[in-house]
Amino acid sequence: MPRVSRDEYAANLEAIGELAGAAGAAVVLITAPTSFERLGVHPAIVGTFAADAAQAIERHREYNDIDREVARRRGWGLADLAREMPDERTPELMMTDGIHFTAAGLTWVAERIASSIPALDPRLHGLHDQGAVSAVR
Repeated sequence: MPRVSRDEYAANLEAIGELAGAAGAAVVLITAPTSFERLGVHPAIVGTFAADAAQAIERHREYNDIDREVARRRGWGLADLAREMPDERTPELMMTDGIHFTAAGLTWVAERIASSIPALDPRLHGLHDQGAVSAVR
């Protein structure tokens, strides 16, 4: 049922990262948070992308693990938002489908990415303090 197989997903991440790196960009992969475990799996997911709720949760974990593995293997940065998502704020940050962010969630994502980029790419150290990334807040 997945739209993209695990192998295709990993290959896609690698191809995108290679293109970005060849263009001089720092490559940072981002894991995708979900509210499946805390708030349940939305009925639209079951039967479309997974056979049941347990499979949806497991599949989401597997694809985030692919992000982590590709970043580790290639030496790329990783913003592990799936691990950083604060459980107590999940209902505020995630829409009821468990995949997409609310406006508050998008702000949280932007803040997390803006604050982690200097640590993930030393070339960008100090830009946050200089206001270069303040537009995302």
